[in-house]
Amino acid sequence: MNDPVRFTVPLSCRGIGELNLKSRLNTARRFVGVFAPFAAPKKGCDKDSDWTDSVRNRLLKMRPDDCDQYPPEANRKKEFMVDFLWEEKKLGKRALLACESEWGSDPYGRRNKVKVTYDFDKLLVFKAPFKLLLFESADADASGNPKKGAFTIGDVKDMLEESLRNYWHHVPGETYVFVDFPSTGKPGTNGRYDAYVWISQQLGKQAASVERLMTGELARGASTSKDGTAGMAQP
Repeated sequence: MNDPVRFTVPLSCRGIGELNLKSRLNTARRFVGVFAPFAAPKKGCDKDSDWTDSVRNRLLKMRPDDCDQYPPEANRKKEFMVDFLWEEKKLGKRALLACESEWGSDPYGRRNKVKVTYDFDKLLVFKAPFKLLLFESADADASGNPKKGAFTIGDVKDMLEESLRNYWHHVPGETYVFVDFPSTGKPGTNGRYDAYVWISQQLGKQAASVERLMTGELARGASTSKDGTAGMAQP
């Protein structure tokens, strides 16, 4: 995998308290297009720790030039409140991107929902203009039907929207990006990602509807294009 071009976040999107809806939405879409296709580990490396290290490597390579990342290396545990963090080092001490991931050891049961909800609640109270939640829903099996009691994307969206609606301290412009790496039930495939977004549009409690942002295939082991993107993401 080639090193991607460093990701850039416009100054107009680096603060909170201002909406800039179109710019924030475009930034979220650009981020997912560069991050998600290459966030997965190589084929055959599917332990939770493999995914965590691969995600950290991707974020480390993508981080803007004026940001530090915590933890500073993929396999280190020096986290700061959240699993991964980009923090500006030139414009003052403020977080630019906060990330939580929960792959879950029980993808077809209720425990996974509890774990994802817990991690998401941490993102709710952490102040950053961009917040990233990574998880794995239980996709349909080879016959096209999810297993009974499966942790589906519908379950995830219901949970996210309930948490967002019940939170009282939203700030305008906070952009939540949710990336699902579903289990496809098709052995031998690269798999795919599905990304969703919600942007706070006012101060305090508000309605919330998580919307589809884009989807695409995972490039497990493939190299990036010249601009660092997969060239396969569909808005």
